[in-house]
Amino acid sequence: MKKQKSLIILLALSFLFPLAVHAEAVTEIDLNSGAARSDTFVSVNELFETGQGTYQLIMYGLKEENKDALLQALSEAYDAQQEEALTIRDLAFADAEKFNTYPADERTPGEDSGLCWAASASNMLWMSGWAPRLVNPDAGSIFTSEDDVFAYYYDHFSNGGSDVSAGIDWFFMGEYYASPDHGGSAILVDPANSDNGLRKEFVSTFVQDHYDLTVDPTGIDVLMDCDWDSASPAVFQASLGSLMLGEIAISEHSVTCAGFIIDPQADSWQNRYKALIIINSDNDGIPSIDPDTSSREERRADKESRPNSITVYNITLSADINGTPFWQLLGYDSYEPELIYALNRLPLYDEGLVAQYTETEGNRSVSTTLDLTPFTIFTTDRTEVIRDLYRKKPEDFTVTEFEADEAINLSYFITNKGYQPLMQDSGLCVSWQVVKDSDQSVIAEGIYYPDTPLFPRMNIGYMIHLNQTDGAIQTWKPGSYTVYLDLNPDRAVTESYYLNNTRSIFRFTINGEEEEQKPIIDPDDRRPVPNTAHH
Repeated sequence: MKKQKSLIILLALSFLFPLAVHAEAVTEIDLNSGAARSDTFVSVNELFETGQGTYQLIMYGLKEENKDALLQALSEAYDAQQEEALTIRDLAFADAEKFNTYPADERTPGEDSGLCWAASASNMLWMSGWAPRLVNPDAGSIFTSEDDVFAYYYDHFSNGGSDVSAGIDWFFMGEYYASPDHGGSAILVDPANSDNGLRKEFVSTFVQDHYDLTVDPTGIDVLMDCDWDSASPAVFQASLGSLMLGEIAISEHSVTCAGFIIDPQADSWQNRYKALIIINSDNDGIPSIDPDTSSREERRADKESRPNSITVYNITLSADINGTPFWQLLGYDSYEPELIYALNRLPLYDEGLVAQYTETEGNRSVSTTLDLTPFTIFTTDRTEVIRDLYRKKPEDFTVTEFEADEAINLSYFITNKGYQPLMQDSGLCVSWQVVKDSDQSVIAEGIYYPDTPLFPRMNIGYMIHLNQTDGAIQTWKPGSYTVYLDLNPDRAVTESYYLNNTRSIFRFTINGEEEEQKPIIDPDDRRPVPNTAHH
């Protein structure tokens, strides 16, 4: 087992930016386990001993032949107190590599420098078992590795950033839409062929889950599903960000989160989480060949020849100048503290999930039809419509507690994921109900017809005045209420996917002495049938 340490000291910059730049040391280990690369992976949930005590490794993406060697390496090299990364290399790790690790400039012409999201998606799809069961239409054969999946993304997207969830939806459904709250500069090179999804009927949006750790740092608990013997095994992507002037900025880099290390004897939940284990498409070297004179095949071979690795970063719970919590990666090569912005979860391959989320009504062709889905929903006391949420957050306008005589307005957004516009005379309707939770009575209901065009790959906001008729406020009794909203329930507008018109639900209260509560019914049991006769 080979070990080496390299220390990088940025002396010149340290005089100019003494608070921003720090020396970094990285421990590197070549595992040399002898395990072979394949599409079969296992997870581990075991204790290992170090000179500092007993820790627990929960991780996926391993082989039966290398997990014991990894535990031994951690026993010898892991230090829960150090602020430097521990990189462990092994041929059998899955690690999709980018050719360029920096933005395009005179030093390294950009080829795939912005496709970290595609590399993360490739690792996730390969290790979770989805990609090994699908045919690469460009090659006419089954995908052979995570690098093969990444090459498929590279062939279809321009160099730029995106949302990994949108990238996974494109892989399955042929539908590419960069979520408005994440943005993205990558462009689908062949949108006319976007209906060539590899499993078009499977609405993969439903099986992906997003956890914003800057809103709820306890969401890190979901990483327990890195143990594939758990009830809901999964693979994970992590979005990394940094601070800007002391405040949490947007996410900047995508990595695959392979697992984490915990202290089973910790005295608090914050201290329980010791380290995050990531697979980083940027950390295993720079091009060894000239990108200007080499062929695409040579550049791909260069990427695939680089060592596959995982990197262990100790983490700590911190906060920005506003008190917003975040998990910080210690020892990450950055001028600002690097933080774990969010986690995205994709379950392991499961035919039961495919059956549950198979589209049966839509034509599954986003290039020729609309594809509508609710984006967000909240109640507010403001009377004007918020047409977009660019540089704004729903919580800035959300009100959940009202007085009996106050106006209660519902703001919601509709996203058009398709490539055709929704015109204002399309016949699209939104069916809504307000239910009083104490007795399940319907307090108000109606049909709303959006009156604003909705162009492709955009979203727009609408508003329903829940307790008002002709401007007059209806006084509602104190208590808790639930709003149900259904988009295009009568299928008046043809869509590529109807399944993702998922019911939106939001709850609010009216102050005062509440009535005795009864259990809230299952939202799926209350499906209002719209009355469109008056349209």
